[in-house]
Amino acid sequence: MILVISGGSSTASRLVGWLRESGRECQEVVEPGLPSNPRAASDLSLREPPDCIVLVWSSASEANGRALKHLRLAHPTSGIVTVGERSQADVTALQEDGADVWLRPDVSRVSFLVAVKRTLELARLRSELQYLRVKDASGAELGQLVGECPQMRELFTQVLTLCRRTTNHRGPAVLITGETGTGKGQIARAIHHNGTRRDKAMVEVNCASLLDTLMEAELFGAQKGAYTGADESRTGLFEVADGGTIFLDEIGTLNQDLQAKLLRVLDEQTIRRVGSTVERKLDVQVICATHRDLEAAVRMGHFREDLYYRLSVIHLTLPPLRERDRDVTLLARSFVRQLSAEYGGPEPSLSPEAEQALLSYDWPGNVRELRNRLERVVLLCDSAVIRPEHLELPSAPVRIGVTRAGIEVEIPPDGICLAEVEKAFIEEAMRMSGGNVAKAARLLRLSRSTLRYRLKQP
Repeated sequence: MILVISGGSSTASRLVGWLRESGRECQEVVEPGLPSNPRAASDLSLREPPDCIVLVWSSASEANGRALKHLRLAHPTSGIVTVGERSQADVTALQEDGADVWLRPDVSRVSFLVAVKRTLELARLRSELQYLRVKDASGAELGQLVGECPQMRELFTQVLTLCRRTTNHRGPAVLITGETGTGKGQIARAIHHNGTRRDKAMVEVNCASLLDTLMEAELFGAQKGAYTGADESRTGLFEVADGGTIFLDEIGTLNQDLQAKLLRVLDEQTIRRVGSTVERKLDVQVICATHRDLEAAVRMGHFREDLYYRLSVIHLTLPPLRERDRDVTLLARSFVRQLSAEYGGPEPSLSPEAEQALLSYDWPGNVRELRNRLERVVLLCDSAVIRPEHLELPSAPVRIGVTRAGIEVEIPPDGICLAEVEKAFIEEAMRMSGGNVAKAARLLRLSRSTLRYRLKQP
């Protein structure tokens, strides 16, 4: 709905007529003192939540800006069009106070309707952004994070302490490590949304998805003409995150050159666009995550030692799901509840047998695999009770432990084929030999040809 506010003028009547002729839902409000009276404008905005507000000024006045400011505060996502004479000083003030478009009283019908259409689109984008921010923030509250095992309780305590003690500081670099699917991104969002930067941008970057040739320009920006195809200057993601947080996922994939540039950003809080000599000062908290063993990468020379120590000022480690005991069933119940609400269907319950099956499974994909599997169940299962067969869990793998006392084999409760045991032995021997077939064959007391044959078997 479009709300036209004026003190009564032929211009306002003409605009209302154009809106109604174009099929737009429109309401005109004509009251003495509007739209320049801040109190009247504020009271009006509380009565009617419009998609777009058209303010028709009768004359230039300082009160116009105050009224506009009241309306913008009351309706942060609404589009606002102002129509009326104004000086250059008025234009500057209106821009600062939140108007989207400024039009002269003699504006044409086409120009006015185009301006309204663009403002409505902008209002829609604002509403979507506000919804996503609220949804993202609500999902990032620590109360939404599920976990009662000692490792997770300690992790939650560390996150809360970090957020509390960096209230008046730009925040140290944070490194989050853990296997793929353990929820590193959720912890990063919790740090952002529980800190003082919660109202600023959080930019998430998957370093593994960016090409090396484009990554520097993507992160730090580029000047026009800096490289072939750079037809215009480009803002980097670090600049977009200025004042907020940048989350660099899979940081272990950065090449050595970019590692050096990232270290400089962390030390000096400045960036330089590709092809530019200008240093740009930033205020950005950097959170990184990886499933790789960065200490091993440092020893092998694949990751800079100075950058590793700079990133791991705060080092948070997420345990794999298989080590979180009863958290598996807590997470499963939480996911079933969330997914049922999300898809608008009835909420099924987990049978005791299904919960036991969840506990018995090894979860190589961790929390992500658990959620994806339960999402499939919620969408396709018509039963009010989730049973083990609905989960369609793969057979539990054979677990082999090599100790000085000998070899320990853990057989799943539902049994296993002897061929699987043999396969597991071969895999363990190959692991112990570092992939050397001859050494593995000696460990298993087989000929190399026999081992090669068995390695080819499905």
